[in-house]
Amino acid sequence: MLEETDRSTLRARVSAVLRQVGLRDADMDKYPHEFSGGQRQRIAIARALITQPKLIVADEPVSALDVSVQAQVLNLMQDLQEQFGLSYILISHDLAVVDYLCDEVAVMYLGRIVEQGRPEDLFEHCAHPYTRALLDAVPRARAGGGRRRRGAQAIASQSAVAAGCPYVSRCRLADQHCRDVPPRLRRVGEAHLAACHKAEAVMALPQAAMEG
Repeated sequence: MLEETDRSTLRARVSAVLRQVGLRDADMDKYPHEFSGGQRQRIAIARALITQPKLIVADEPVSALDVSVQAQVLNLMQDLQEQFGLSYILISHDLAVVDYLCDEVAVMYLGRIVEQGRPEDLFEHCAHPYTRALLDAVPRARAGGGRRRRGAQAIASQSAVAAGCPYVSRCRLADQHCRDVPPRLRRVGEAHLAACHKAEAVMALPQAAMEG
């Protein structure tokens, strides 16, 4: 059983963490159904903060939230990072969130890092065809109304990966060398890495050249 002094200390610590994420002391005594989605996400962040970590792994932290609430949570994460010197490992399929929050990005395909670098390098001068496919899949406004989006492609089976590049069956630039030799992650810019034999060619192509 907790002593009364232990309970007081515990409540004081919980109260402090709740205030750090924008919640109130009174929220300690509420039930889960009384919180909104954004508040629940703040509680999840508070639960991580209370252990005083240096690193937080955030797996799709705002994917289930409305856009306006997403912005609030992302801003909170940035504020907490500056206040406590936190580092985040962010796992997300939302490229806008990645671009907003991350200083370094690693793109993975079938469990392997295929491209790594700063967001401005990857999103403006991507060097791997899979990164280009991810960017092409983002809906864009077009003249005359409506949105344009590239059709989805099937993901290769992990158990049926070729001896060479795992992306070879989906790449328009692939040749026999790509089929035979697995590409290593190599430097293609000052702080930009890509696991692609054709990285320089991918960087030089206009966007439409990789579209199906």
